[in-house]
Amino acid sequence: MKLFHRIAATFLAAAALLLPQLAFAQAEASIGIPAQSASSILGSIGLLILFPIVIVLVFYIFAVVCLMRIGDKLNTPHSWLAIFPFTVQFYTALMAKKSIWWGLVILLLPFIGGMINRSVYMIFSLAALGITTYLWMNITQSLGFSKWLGFCIWIPGVNLIIIIYLAFAAPRQGPPTVSSQPQPQQ
Repeated sequence: MKLFHRIAATFLAAAALLLPQLAFAQAEASIGIPAQSASSILGSIGLLILFPIVIVLVFYIFAVVCLMRIGDKLNTPHSWLAIFPFTVQFYTALMAKKSIWWGLVILLLPFIGGMINRSVYMIFSLAALGITTYLWMNITQSLGFSKWLGFCIWIPGVNLIIIIYLAFAAPRQGPPTVSSQPQPQQ
């Protein structure tokens, strides 16, 4: 994990330093803009480009940490699968205690449907969404929460909140049950 952080930090630092410099040199040579104006314009453009990238990376890394934490709660092996976008489906299947083939089906259904035609693509994508929802219902039930919490995973925006909740909340204990046998008096 530390190696991934180092590589990402190095890439972002190089991009932040080199892109404005290259654009500045090109603008100064081709347009003839004064150096001070070109650098301030290109610096602003660089920030406008870099800011969303950093925000997306922060959310992505946070989601990966949350998925790894959920996997740790469920004693799921291979937590590194949560890091890469195409392996998250396999990790979700492992967290749901299902075969890794479920993850492969989720990954391939939209691609296969897209090769046939648009109508089939929509049907296959909905099938992949249904399978993902089923897996998340199993995950939430395994964590001690209502399985219907996993049903809401397909709602955009709500899914991130649910993943954060599952990662950091303690599992709920059921309501106290009333025993039909009388308690002994002491």
